[in-house]
Amino acid sequence: MITSTSNKNIKEITALIKKSSYRKSEGCYVVEGIKMFKELPDKYIKKIYISEKLYDRLYYSSEVKKSNISSVLSACDKKHSAVKNAAKSDDELKAKLDRHGFEVLKQHVFESTSETSTPQGILAVASKQEYTLEGILKRKYASANIDGALKLLVLDTIQDPGNLGTIIRAGEAAGIDGVIMGRGTADIYSPKVTRSTMGSLFRVPFIYTDDLLLTVKDIKRENIKVYAAEKGEGITYDRADLINAAALIIGNESGGISDDILKEADNLIKIPMTGSVESLNAAIAASILMFEITRQRRAV
Repeated sequence: MITSTSNKNIKEITALIKKSSYRKSEGCYVVEGIKMFKELPDKYIKKIYISEKLYDRLYYSSEVKKSNISSVLSACDKKHSAVKNAAKSDDELKAKLDRHGFEVLKQHVFESTSETSTPQGILAVASKQEYTLEGILKRKYASANIDGALKLLVLDTIQDPGNLGTIIRAGEAAGIDGVIMGRGTADIYSPKVTRSTMGSLFRVPFIYTDDLLLTVKDIKRENIKVYAAEKGEGITYDRADLINAAALIIGNESGGISDDILKEADNLIKIPMTGSVESLNAAIAASILMFEITRQRRAV
């Protein structure tokens, strides 16, 4: 059991949480929370740490809980499914922990490393996913739920971690094949972004590129139409023909899409708004436009 915050493993966790440069040099990052840990693919897991409190719940209390389940079920008919699901959830979590092994942290040590106000008692050090533009364009990483032509999301300097995480999550829901990000975009492996993705981080292919302009040109050479989201300019999003292969560019929260990249767009599209609203949050705008692609293709 790790009992001190000065332990070298705790210092490593802290550095991975707080320093993007350290995450980059080490090629790994921290995943925290029960849901995120359950969804983290086994192949990416490097180390696992759990709190003393969670360890007691899973390993000291599990036998007592199992012996009491039948009596609880008979006494609380209306809560059968809730009790069964809770027991099943703990069993699944314990099975994954047992497969990989773990270290236990004293409660105060775990709480000192956690980025959340109500820690769930588990975090893992995970290796970064490896994707390439070629792999994304060829749908090498695609799931079985492919609906029509390729659809990509290009992010030009999205800096807010919450926005980036929400965009990735909405992208999975809308069936995006991949996300291409310029280097000015927030670090997808930062704790705030990973939490905001709610597990979509593990399923949506993505890359960072040092030269977003060059990458957009490469995308166009694959006969993929590029659409740039611009406030007040272009055609309304529901009038754009998004049936064929498309890449949607979303710009910086305050500055929009950079001029050189904007010039590469085949079409400018906008979301019409009423009242005095000048623009939408980047994540909301991206979600509306991604789901418009999905809507049009389902209507065919």
